Amino acid sequence: MKKTLWGFVSLLTALLFSSCTVESTDPDYASVITGTYKMTSYVTKSGSSTPSANDNMVIERKSDKKAIVTIDYATGEDNDVEADDVSIVKTGDDYNLTQSFTNAELKATVSGTILTYRLDYNDGSYVIISATKK
Repeated sequence: MKKTLWGFVSLLTALLFSSCTVESTDPDYASVITGTYKMTSYVTKSGSSTPSANDNMVIERKSDKKAIVTIDYATGEDNDVEADDVSIVKTGDDYNLTQSFTNAELKATVSGTILTYRLDYNDGSYVIISATKK
């Protein structure tokens, strides 16, 4: 009787575990880098300037591998610049962000708590921003 019961329990256990499947899930890169980054430097083709104390870069999660990146100027929302479909790829410990526009190309990197953001316009002008996560 014990052998029969043990055999039944073993069969039931085998059936239970063989019917389970492990689903593959993509890493959620956006959640890792989401947050507010305080601007530490601002450089354009015309020269550099010191960011205002309240100038920030904001990364919001759109999906696992997509983000919305906003240049949040302290002077008001009218001046804010938003990239709303930024792709995220992880390379080593860094997260590389890209988005193409009709008149510009965005390339950024998040390395630890440092965001380096570069927007190159088709006319040769550019914006390079460095920021540190708050």
